[in-house]
Amino acid sequence: MKRGLLVLLALLLLVVAPAPANAAVGGSTAASSAVLYPDCRDTPVTYSIQPTSDVTHWNMTIDVLAPDGTEAGGDFLSSFFDAPTGTFTVQLCGSVSMPGTWTVTGSGEYEGADDITHTWQLTPSTFQVRQAHTKTTLSKKPLGKGAYALRISVKDERPNGYFGTDYAKVAVQKQEGGRWVRLKGVSVSVSDGKASVRVSAESVVKIRAVTASESNYESSTSRPITLRP
Repeated sequence: MKRGLLVLLALLLLVVAPAPANAAVGGSTAASSAVLYPDCRDTPVTYSIQPTSDVTHWNMTIDVLAPDGTEAGGDFLSSFFDAPTGTFTVQLCGSVSMPGTWTVTGSGEYEGADDITHTWQLTPSTFQVRQAHTKTTLSKKPLGKGAYALRISVKDERPNGYFGTDYAKVAVQKQEGGRWVRLKGVSVSVSDGKASVRVSAESVVKIRAVTASESNYESSTSRPITLRP
């Protein structure tokens, strides 16, 4: 009788004993926020692949997607050649790349001790890419009889400070009826971040300079100044 109970107990232990863990792979990616400077710069993307101990081989294709969903870079990783953690770069160019939310995705395969190939995917990560800031300033020099020489300066953000923006599109605006309208007949030509233009005031008026947004830098507006006839 005791022997039968022992056999039954052994069978029950076999039934409730936990099964060996299945082979699996996890991981993550990350990238810091970036700025669209005028030139092309490499932005690092870090990855961490985390296989369980019974995974015999894994591979992973990582794609970096622009805000419109187009592929802008990435890397292919394999346990035969690559460490499970590391960094690769994606190139961002001020005149080409898009500002907004960028996404890093990953998909791959792995094999366990059972020699069965499984597919897997990383949870997507995101990072922000913004346009460079700009600074626009406006000053005046009276020339007499309501005439003024206006000096305009436009600078855009760089890694080491702000520097003159060449070929910026700048409009001179006046305040009229509670709104700002473009000053007719005034054409601004910016060279190395500087421009000079002559205007005349027939009445007291407030004016300002507005730099238009481009692909890699934001718009900015100067403080208004007052012109008198």
